[in-house]
Amino acid sequence: MAARKGLSELLKWSSIASAAGVLLLAGVFVSGYWLGFDHGRARGFNAGVEGHLVASWALSVDGLRAYELWRAGDLEHLTACDRPGWKLEFGVCYPKADEGKLYGWRVR
Repeated sequence: MAARKGLSELLKWSSIASAAGVLLLAGVFVSGYWLGFDHGRARGFNAGVEGHLVASWALSVDGLRAYELWRAGDLEHLTACDRPGWKLEFGVCYPKADEGKLYGWRVR
């Protein structure tokens, strides 16, 4: 009878310890899930705000002009300042006469 009582006590405390461990792991999982969920939601919101700002600039007058330059293939040349008749000095692109000719971009 004593051996049976010892076995039942062992099973009881093993069950209690296992249940406590499972509840502890569940609590850690739930807290980690919600912390990650809030972090992901905040990142998604910030990306949406940035995307909205980019879209609003792209639809502005300056954005449409930049798009037209890009579509014509001139935006890369404008930013690189590598067309004839242009020179790059101290990070600024200046027009210069090249053999008596002045080059530029058609704007209208």
